[in-house]
Amino acid sequence: MIARPPAGGWESLPTMPCRGCGQNVPAGAFCGVCGVALSPQRGDGPGWLRIRAYAAAPDEHLVRPSITTSIFPRLPRRSRSAFRVGLILLVVMLTVFSWLRLEPPLIGISALGLSLLFGVYLRETDAFGDVPIRDLVVSAALGVGLGIGWAVLTDAIWARTYDDVLGTPMTPMQALINLLAIPVFGVLLMLVPVAVVRLWRNGVRESLDGFAIGALAALCFTAAGVLTRGAPDFAYGLVAGDYPLDALFSLAAIRGIAGPLTAAAVGGMVGAALWFRPRTDPETVRHWYSLTSPAPAITFGLLAFLAQNAIDFAWIPYGAIVALYAAVAVLSVIALRPVLHCALLGEASHDTSPTEPVLCPQCDHVVPDRAFCVNCGIAANAASRSSRRARRTERPVSTDLAQDSP
Repeated sequence: MIARPPAGGWESLPTMPCRGCGQNVPAGAFCGVCGVALSPQRGDGPGWLRIRAYAAAPDEHLVRPSITTSIFPRLPRRSRSAFRVGLILLVVMLTVFSWLRLEPPLIGISALGLSLLFGVYLRETDAFGDVPIRDLVVSAALGVGLGIGWAVLTDAIWARTYDDVLGTPMTPMQALINLLAIPVFGVLLMLVPVAVVRLWRNGVRESLDGFAIGALAALCFTAAGVLTRGAPDFAYGLVAGDYPLDALFSLAAIRGIAGPLTAAAVGGMVGAALWFRPRTDPETVRHWYSLTSPAPAITFGLLAFLAQNAIDFAWIPYGAIVALYAAVAVLSVIALRPVLHCALLGEASHDTSPTEPVLCPQCDHVVPDRAFCVNCGIAANAASRSSRRARRTERPVSTDLAQDSP
């Protein structure tokens, strides 16, 4: 990459005071130190929040319910279209197998579809090199083990409750167990793997590493539960001829899309909060309403799973059930984005060289190597560490140096 340096070199870039951190920073659309928009526009909201430019994809609004840039936040811009196609194919396969009443493949795709796509995301973003393999394996293994155990236990509880209340209302104790205790303990169990990994995690921590570990554990927990509960259905043959078609479509939508999306969002936001490490520079302004504490994420997770559980016990049509599950999933994706956004805006960025040029992976501009791109505002930590190392190893060469070289 060849770039034309400013007159006087990269160190002599024109500067301006940042309205967020107060430092003199290179003139541009965004502050390279704190990420604040240097030229505020109508609808930006609080300067520190910059709601019109999501830190992992600045061309998107903060509350845009985009699955691709929320569940796959470190995905390179060039790969986002491919993952959108992958999500569409997942929906198509779930629809086709539901219409054909092929229950065994429907159960398998519902359980593993989004999990496998998330595994491709981890590979695409070099997570297996950036994050210790041990952390990913332990989180996935614990998620699977706890998911199987929880599915067996809850199936036994529900079967006993069903026999006890057949034809009669649930007792207060049965209602307390089914409507409150089961979803609360389910969420807490789902979050055990990311908490266990965090207890021994030392060294460099980045919020999107924690997001990957938490989301992976949650997806494995959910997938193991779906397979465990669906395993008895494999004995009834390939075609579920007696199963209502609308019920199959509903189960496919809930188990294959809405449920895993909600789980990944909740596990991911808790992981991101646990891995968050704030900047220590004195100019950093901390806001009490910043969402980088695990408490808001855990609270939202409890509310989301309580809502899903209440939907399961409601005597309403299948279409209404799917619509309500979809609403919870959309709210979960939207809730995830501010957590990741605040973490990326407030966390420490390592190995930057402010006087050196670097190619921005979002806007493809050559900009000073800072915590945020001064042109588009994307956070440096929104890219994988291997991507950052590669771009810093092969920095853009100025046209002057290129002309002088033989």
